[in-house]
Amino acid sequence: MRKTLTEHSHRLNVIEATIASLKTDVGVLLSSVPVMNERLDNLEARVAALEARSQAHTASSCRTPSLSMSAPAPRRTISPRSITRYWSASDLAKS
Repeated sequence: MRKTLTEHSHRLNVIEATIASLKTDVGVLLSSVPVMNERLDNLEARVAALEARSQAHTASSCRTPSLSMSAPAPRRTISPRSITRYWSASDLAKS
């Protein structure tokens, strides 16, 4: 009977030490909440500013003509002639 009382006493001491440690950890976490709230507020303000800039940029870019309107697109087709030119240039480079 004495052994079980000692075991229970030891277990209670371990539980009490764990609870005290958890209370300390919770205190540290709760003290950081105002800092996190301030960071979230700053982040929300930055996101709102970026969204406003993006909307202003989109509005002005609609009036700007695109490059495709002023210059034709380059040819992207491969012809047998271009293949022949490639191979002959390659052969000349090797020699």
